[in-house]
Amino acid sequence: MDAMTTIYPFNNQVETGLRSLCILTATFPKSFDLDYLVCLDYICVHSGDIDKHMPSLHPALPNRDGEIYVRRAIIEEGLNLFVAKHLIHRLYTDTGIEYAATEGASPFLDNLSSVYANNLKDRAKWINKIVIERSKIELERIIKRQSSDFVFQLLS
Repeated sequence: MDAMTTIYPFNNQVETGLRSLCILTATFPKSFDLDYLVCLDYICVHSGDIDKHMPSLHPALPNRDGEIYVRRAIIEEGLNLFVAKHLIHRLYTDTGIEYAATEGASPFLDNLSSVYANNLKDRAKWINKIVIERSKIELERIIKRQSSDFVFQLLS
C-alpha cells in the first residue's frame, strides 16, 4: 500500500507567492516589507471581512485568527520562489528588506486567465486602493477588528 501524500492546494508557497506577485504588480512601483505583505495577503484572502462588496477569495473558515502565524513563513517561501524566477525584486533598504514586482511581472500575470487568477487580480487592484488610502497602522487596525488581538502580537 502506498504512503498517503498530503497535498495542500491552498496557501502553499506557489499560491501565496502568486498572491504577493499580484499585490506587488497592482501596487507597482511600491515595495513592501514581509510584515506588510502578510497584512495585505490576509486582506486579499478575507476581503469580504473588510468590504462586504468584495467577496473573500477563500471561504470564511472559523478560527482563522491563527492564519497570520503560519502565513508569514509560507509567504516568505512564495516570495523567494518568485524572486528566483525574476518576477519579484528583493530590495535592501535602510529599514530592512522589501519586495517589489519586476517589469516582467505584469506580462506574466497577463497570461493567467483562470477564474481564480482573475479574482485574485481584482482583489489586488482593490488592495491598491486601500494601500493608497491607508497606512500600515490603519491596515493593522482593520484586520485587528476582524480578528483576535493576539494575532497582532506577531506584527507588533
